[in-house]
Amino acid sequence: MRNKRIACFTDSLSSGGAQRQLVGLSCLLKKKGYDVDVILYKEVPFYKNILDKEHIKSIVVGDNLNLLKRLYSLYLYFRNNQYDVVIAYQRIPTIISCILNLIFKWRKLIVSERCTTQKITKSDSLRFFLWRYAQCIVPNSYSQAEFIKNNVPHQYHKVATITNFLDTEYFKPLEYKKTTDTIHILSVGRISPQKNILNYLRAIKKVVDLGYHIKVDWYGNTDNIDYQLNCFSLLKELDLQNIVTFNGADNEIIKQYQTADVFCLPSLYEGYPNVLCEAMSCGLPVLCSDVCDNGLIAEDGRNGFLFDPTNYIDIAEKIIKYINSDAISKKQMGDRSRQIALEKFSAEEFVRKYIDLINS
Repeated sequence: MRNKRIACFTDSLSSGGAQRQLVGLSCLLKKKGYDVDVILYKEVPFYKNILDKEHIKSIVVGDNLNLLKRLYSLYLYFRNNQYDVVIAYQRIPTIISCILNLIFKWRKLIVSERCTTQKITKSDSLRFFLWRYAQCIVPNSYSQAEFIKNNVPHQYHKVATITNFLDTEYFKPLEYKKTTDTIHILSVGRISPQKNILNYLRAIKKVVDLGYHIKVDWYGNTDNIDYQLNCFSLLKELDLQNIVTFNGADNEIIKQYQTADVFCLPSLYEGYPNVLCEAMSCGLPVLCSDVCDNGLIAEDGRNGFLFDPTNYIDIAEKIIKYINSDAISKKQMGDRSRQIALEKFSAEEFVRKYIDLINS
């Protein structure tokens, strides 16, 4: 019996968490003996080197075309290449794959939900309607699974929650890390309103004005130039240019995790955040918003502190609470982060659940 052919379909190989998970899934399936291609419609090669190392083809179809021509190019590609299973990540690829499944009747279409829906837009309504042409719906967070149960109950029987995996052998702490009197806070994510950066900057200003010595690095690109300009404007207004640095996405972000003191994720909402998991696996104490699945990942008071992201005073207080913790408590928080990562973020369990869906 031949190995099943699997197409992992998303928009691009950009630096996002969804793309990172899809690339990881492709590599894990390849190691399990499946014939895997990654299909894209934008040429952004941030993670391409990972696929190249595993000899997995990344095929770009319809780049620089308008929507109708792109759809037609994808139609031709899938017509000429027979896949047993298609796994689609992200909203637009999910919509496209469901439309194509009307035509091709793939043996199995698995669509993955990578964020927690906050309000139902026209795009969401279309996606939910088209789910009737998918065989499996895979949210990566329990909060999104609950949203589907409450808002799209007729599709809930297709739901299988599979949280993100992590390579804990790659994301691991340094054996020895230099310490200084200045606390180095690391944040990673897109520069977007979801990430709540304006409130975060106000919290940082509060901490600095109270006399605490901190350095903050934010790593990530933006898909919202207006919001980025608002962040830069507030940074200047609060006179934090020597405290906070905005960096682009870093394809060796592990170096930043391994040299920071603490990780902060101030988002207003999340799915199952890769960056939080990566930071914990690298042994960092974490400060994060008490939203969505964050409280199921981080343990308030044990490996860090949760806060209300809408209240910059609360964010500042939790940063200060970490700073004022003694050295032994900080080390215990980091050790607990690493322990949670080893317990919860298993790559083997992640791929086993997908294989169960592929073969069911």
